[in-house]
Amino acid sequence: MLLNFYISRLVIKYLGSDLYGLVNVVTGFVILVSFFSTVLEATAQRYISQSLALENEAQSTISIFLFINIAASLFISSLVYILGCYYIENNLNQMILSDEVIHQVFIYALLSFVVNLIASPIMSIFISYEKVGYYAIFTFLEVCLKFVFLIYIPFNVDSKVLYYSQVLLFSVVISRGLAYVSVKFLFKKIKLIPRFDIVKISEIFSFTSWNLIGSLAAISNNQGVSLIINLFFSLSVSASRAITLQLNSAIVQVMNSVQMALNPQIFKNYTCKDYKYLNNVIVLNGRVVCFLSSVFCIVLIGNIDGLLKFWLDDYPEYLVEFVTLMLVDVYIISQTSALVTLVQASGKIKVYQIVVGGTMLINLPLSYFLVSYFDNPLIFYMVAIVVSTICLVQRIVFVKRLRVINVRSYCQRVIGSGLICIAILVPGKLFYKYMLPNSLLLFDIVFSLVFTVLIYYSLNFSKEERKKIHTACGSFLSKK
Repeated sequence: MLLNFYISRLVIKYLGSDLYGLVNVVTGFVILVSFFSTVLEATAQRYISQSLALENEAQSTISIFLFINIAASLFISSLVYILGCYYIENNLNQMILSDEVIHQVFIYALLSFVVNLIASPIMSIFISYEKVGYYAIFTFLEVCLKFVFLIYIPFNVDSKVLYYSQVLLFSVVISRGLAYVSVKFLFKKIKLIPRFDIVKISEIFSFTSWNLIGSLAAISNNQGVSLIINLFFSLSVSASRAITLQLNSAIVQVMNSVQMALNPQIFKNYTCKDYKYLNNVIVLNGRVVCFLSSVFCIVLIGNIDGLLKFWLDDYPEYLVEFVTLMLVDVYIISQTSALVTLVQASGKIKVYQIVVGGTMLINLPLSYFLVSYFDNPLIFYMVAIVVSTICLVQRIVFVKRLRVINVRSYCQRVIGSGLICIAILVPGKLFYKYMLPNSLLLFDIVFSLVFTVLIYYSLNFSKEERKKIHTACGSFLSKK
């Protein structure tokens, strides 16, 4: 995450905020359909994990997903190319780059999407077989490659943008290529050969098609809003939106890494109907993600301006306000992120996606309507916060209808206790900033971390859980 931030600093420094915002608008069309890769990867994890839990042959499932992803990449990339070229030629508001360079940047982004989509079943294998370390290695390798290549950026404006786009593509190709080789080496029984099975593909397509509603809604909240901002506001505001999305992505990636490690256990235990253990995993997942989101909120409160100056030197307008509202939205979403995986494991997603996904889709037209009248970019995040709160309630209701975990216990132990902690942490941090307004940034961050850990330890853990923590720590220290 920190390396990603430094890479952003390098890119914004060399490209400039306006050019950086423009590149994100151009590639926004590709990112807009990247939810296909996310949906298919999550679906692959579910089906492969269930095959392993039932001791079925996972090979056929992997081969079918390879066929699906290759076919999907060809169809989607062709469609996106046509729509993207139309948007660039008729609606893009910019006078910085030539049309030829803009189209090349778009094509490089599209190729990166194709590689990611084709390779997503390979990455799903690591998660389903609970080899999360390898998944982390290859995603980290992708970031490291970007860093190494971006140390040198040409000075010519057109060359800068093209080189940056090429770096993004080559980083994905190299990391996913090495992931392919590693799967061949680690899982010698798995053959990465596409296979067509109309019965299984129909089943997967039915499951995936409903998931697309929710993913389309989620991506529209991000990239769709970016496209609208470009229509109504300056490139500086687009840059602020792009930087906020990058910060959001980094925070969510950290929380998702914890959830990703526990997802196979949720899928497998739901399949085996071990609901007692499943309840414990869901609560653990929820509490850890809630804690992490609180850490980010408390660390950033009162420090957003200082951290942005340290990260970017000069930053574009509205960025501080965007980041503040984004943190509120992230905290709300984190409260029920574990429950989303449980719904996916059940397979009962049709009504869920229609209701929750439909509610999320309201964000884009409502934001467009309000910003047309009020001409304030903060409206996008205000609408997102309201929509996220409604979706939180809807997810709780749907999980309660599944009757597999104790929803009341989850609300008390995860959401309720988390709200009590954040209600103490936020005023406490604001009081600290009031008493020590000029404290060193590093000291401020350390204080925020320690303060958050102490409050969560005191209020979020039972006596039995604290005793287990003491025992575990004592055992660890005795070994030292």
